[in-house]
Amino acid sequence: MRKCLFVLLVLVVSTPGFADLIVNGSFETAGSAATNAIYWDTQIGGTVLASDQWGNGDRENWNTPPDGSWAYYLKGTWNGELDYGGIWQRVDGGLPNTEYTLSGSFYTDNGFSATTAFKLEFYDSVNTWLGSVTTNIVGNIPNAAWTTISMTTTSPVNTARMQVVFEMSGANASGVLGGDNFTLIPEPSSLALLVLAGAGFLISRVRRS
Repeated sequence: MRKCLFVLLVLVVSTPGFADLIVNGSFETAGSAATNAIYWDTQIGGTVLASDQWGNGDRENWNTPPDGSWAYYLKGTWNGELDYGGIWQRVDGGLPNTEYTLSGSFYTDNGFSATTAFKLEFYDSVNTWLGSVTTNIVGNIPNAAWTTISMTTTSPVNTARMQVVFEMSGANASGVLGGDNFTLIPEPSSLALLVLAGAGFLISRVRRS
């Protein structure tokens, strides 16, 4: 009985579908000078690409983010910069027909206005775009309060990688839009749920014996 319990517990901890797939989702790690101070790893394994952010945005230690001390802020044109910007991360190893939950915490203040998006894109093995799911941020969160937005979707057939994007366009001259605590979680498969149920049953049997 105890041997069976050990095997089931090993299966539980080794079953894919529980780990966050985003690297540095709370922006606590800075980029290096060699990568032009890029602040978000764009590939699992730590490879940093110089094209992972564009336009008007910065990683900043400000405003008490919900996870750690740093967050990423897209800004209005008050700082003399562009009215668009964003950041993205490539996530390799995506699986087809798998349910994923993308989540992030967001903050806006001082009348910030723009077309904004938090989205998950799907690509096949030759980088053909397969589709995406998107949620608007501004208009869905209260002013001056960090708020979590989540969305769950099933990846298309032929999915081989994914891309997480946080972006804006057409920003006005006021305020900021902050993002922090980004996570991408594959949901447990039916097999994993069965393993968990079996482990729970065996634990109850062991406790009664």
